[in-house]
Amino acid sequence: MRTLLFLLLVIGLFRQGAHAQLGLEGGTMQTRLTDWATFADQAEGVPFARAAGGQYLTLSYWFRLRAIRIEFSPGLRLSQQIFRLSPNEARTLDIRAVAVEWPVLVYPFDLGSDCHCPTFSKQGPALEKGFFLALVPVGQWQQYRPPEGFHLPKGEQILPALALRAGLDIGLSDAWTLTLQGGLYFARAWEWTDFPALFPDQPDGPARTDARGWNAGLVLRYRWKR
Repeated sequence: MRTLLFLLLVIGLFRQGAHAQLGLEGGTMQTRLTDWATFADQAEGVPFARAAGGQYLTLSYWFRLRAIRIEFSPGLRLSQQIFRLSPNEARTLDIRAVAVEWPVLVYPFDLGSDCHCPTFSKQGPALEKGFFLALVPVGQWQQYRPPEGFHLPKGEQILPALALRAGLDIGLSDAWTLTLQGGLYFARAWEWTDFPALFPDQPDGPARTDARGWNAGLVLRYRWKR
């Protein structure tokens, strides 16, 4: 709740001086826990977690700087991913997350544009006006739910992540913009609080695994008339 209130406050502050759009994004994602295989090899009976598949939904708010094509799209993302614990294992590990992300979008082929307007109002080649690269800091709260009979308890944690994306804006009308985007993300130190009991050779404290993955989605943005 605090995260949502903070995001709404930031949006309210920027709304006073910017032409803005609300956006809704849906997409698919896949995450791999890079160190889980090593942990599984060290403890008998701990299955290997294959790459997780999942979906996400993001509500965002778009605004930009004046006189230069650097834009921002802070958002609140909900996601769910399911890890199949081994190729022959029917049980799964369910991870649900709530994240605040702050994409910084740069339009390299149109950086000097002084058109303070969305893509659909710009004149020129679609690729030049619509292609962007984005750096995305993320703060994420997540909860994992092991299957019944598995020896890990439920757990939760807060962790930072970073994503790199590329995308293309497509102007549909004077009010709607469709964006296709995808990218890679990296998060350090997912903590598994019960692992010290499972892996006696590990140091005291929770075991940690890095996470790497990709995502791809569609964003539909609406610009209200002022």
